[in-house]
Amino acid sequence: MDNSLLLETVENLQPLGVFLCSSVVTTHEDFNRHNCHDAELEVQFKGGPGSEYKAMIDEDEISSVMVFQFHAGVRLVDSSLDKDADGYVKAEISAVFESEYQLKDSKKFSEDGMVLFLNRNVHIHVWPFWREFVQSTCTRIGISVIEIPFRMHMPAKKEG
Repeated sequence: MDNSLLLETVENLQPLGVFLCSSVVTTHEDFNRHNCHDAELEVQFKGGPGSEYKAMIDEDEISSVMVFQFHAGVRLVDSSLDKDADGYVKAEISAVFESEYQLKDSKKFSEDGMVLFLNRNVHIHVWPFWREFVQSTCTRIGISVIEIPFRMHMPAKKEG
């Protein structure tokens, strides 16, 4: 597989920061934080890039910025209940992050390159922020930390 387009895109983007856009934390009314890890609760994960990105290209090409969204979530579920049952989801943490990059040369902007970058690189930059967010949120809601893997394992996509 030829990665030249992705490499050109990476070279043209300078990381600026990762920012939390929104978050939702919910617990079911019968959730007991004191014994939630003794209970038979299953941890479920979700995460992935947003379906699009924003290009804020300055007319004088001095300060063009690319903004990519990343969605992530983790929840504790009672797998002894039906998925549609009230109380199946005991606790859930979800967030949307934006990862911003300075576009060094807007003449080298490539739509296909940005899509590749969104699908292959953005999660690498956002993942540490997501892990920290989950750890601190677990502490704030009074439960043991839900372990988030060190790396996000993205399924291989067939491109072409």
